[in-house]
Amino acid sequence: MQKKTTQEQQRLAALHSYYILDTAIEDDYEELTELAAAICGTPIALISLVDEERQWFKSHRGLNVSETHRSQSFCARAILNPTELMQVENARLDPRFQDNPLVTGDPYIAFYAGMPLVDDEGFALGSLCVIDRKPRKLNEVQEKAIKTLSKQVVNKLVLRKKLRELEKAHLENIKVSLKSEESERNLRLIIEQSPAAIVVFRGENMIVDAINPAMLELLNQQEDILGKPILEAIPELEDQPAYDLLKDIYLSGQSISRYDTPVSLHRNGKLEIGYFNFTYAPLIENGKVTGIIDMAIEVTDQVNARLAIEESAHQMREMVMNAATGMCIIRGQDLVIEIANDPMLKIWTRTSEQVIGRRLTEVFPEVIDQPFPDLLRNVLNTGEPLAIPELTADIAEIDGKINRIYIDFAYKPLRNSEGEPEAIIATVTDITETVKSRKLLGKAAANYKKPMSNWVPSMRNTLH
Repeated sequence: MQKKTTQEQQRLAALHSYYILDTAIEDDYEELTELAAAICGTPIALISLVDEERQWFKSHRGLNVSETHRSQSFCARAILNPTELMQVENARLDPRFQDNPLVTGDPYIAFYAGMPLVDDEGFALGSLCVIDRKPRKLNEVQEKAIKTLSKQVVNKLVLRKKLRELEKAHLENIKVSLKSEESERNLRLIIEQSPAAIVVFRGENMIVDAINPAMLELLNQQEDILGKPILEAIPELEDQPAYDLLKDIYLSGQSISRYDTPVSLHRNGKLEIGYFNFTYAPLIENGKVTGIIDMAIEVTDQVNARLAIEESAHQMREMVMNAATGMCIIRGQDLVIEIANDPMLKIWTRTSEQVIGRRLTEVFPEVIDQPFPDLLRNVLNTGEPLAIPELTADIAEIDGKINRIYIDFAYKPLRNSEGEPEAIIATVTDITETVKSRKLLGKAAANYKKPMSNWVPSMRNTLH
């Protein structure tokens, strides 16, 4: 028992050494869970890291929570066998999980498959897992894909840790060089040769003591800012969070890092907003803070691209939800219903809770033998939009009764940043009443013509 306790303490120490817990969302990890969900055909994919009392999700596709208690964690069991993929085909029938709140309640886990995330030291930090709300089993290709993707997650964690350690070591080198006048030349060399943008501030007024070309370019400044207080050189920084943090670090003596931080700077002939990842580290001499080292990387293009995608997604959602006709977005080859507006839900005779995040064929099994799934996948495969008027569709009511309706529909592909179709926006108009009315009118017209044709010959016979 003591051995297990010691092993678990070592595992937790290894996990904490990555400084990954409670960090912000990162696209690299989001892409891996998106890929895992797409390959395995599941609505949920997670990167779960098992802490002492909780499991925390670095990425949680299809799930609206960022952590759960460790006692409820499937992944906590998965890491007990670090080299094996753990599959639970039907959690409702599995004695280990059938009473688990995540099985009996939201998100109603039925299927789970998790591959431990094992680092170079052999510690299982957590798992990459896929989850479904119905029983199933991964095929051989899907199992291999999850194992491969789990290694990619570990590679990204290790790379992130190494970069952090290099950054820390680089800052330490600068601090050491600043401790003596004899090392001034070494300091200048370290700063000038660094690929990262670096500036050293001295004193409460944050006088620019050293700055490299990369930082001068980033700030759109010349070397004449050396020896000047930063607010004299760049007055627009006053009252901005990035500058206020400098004062906080000078008082507290604690290093901090910030990501995707907006900073307004005079560049390109105007005041513009840039986004930066930066680290502030205090310079401490004889036990006293005498300055601050600032290392920064500009990420404006990446942030603007992400914001544009988010804004586009928001606008798309608003358009769908406010449309007067039935509209929904269906994602991936598994045809997962991502959003649906009220007119669409009315056509489907379902609530949003009954359809969102679920496969079309799961919500409406009756459409499996209808043309719609193949038509949707063909739009995804070809990227060609499709529109068909007056098509019949058989939709099952909640009580199982099949209701035949007539619809006009259009499928349009939604493309990712690489131009590849990844989802479909479907527009559906229920024209059942129109079609029925037309048919009734047609029938009435036919009945009207029939007696008239019989009446004309009889009149002729009477006249003769």
